[in-house]
Amino acid sequence: MGTRSELEYHLVRPELVAEFLADTAVDEGVYRHPVRFLRLRDDLTLQQVPPFGT
Repeated sequence: MGTRSELEYHLVRPELVAEFLADTAVDEGVYRHPVRFLRLRDDLTLQQVPPFGT
C-alpha cells in the first residue's frame, strides 16, 4: 500500500562501489526477484564504474 504523506529523504555522495545481483524478469511491471547485495568492491573506484544504463 502507498502513502500520501510526504516522504523523508537524504541526499548522499557515493564513496563506495558495491556489487549487486539483479534479475531482469518482470511480471505485470514488478520485478519478480529482489535485488541482492553481493560485496563491496574495494578494488574499484567510482571513476572506473560506467554510468547506469551505459
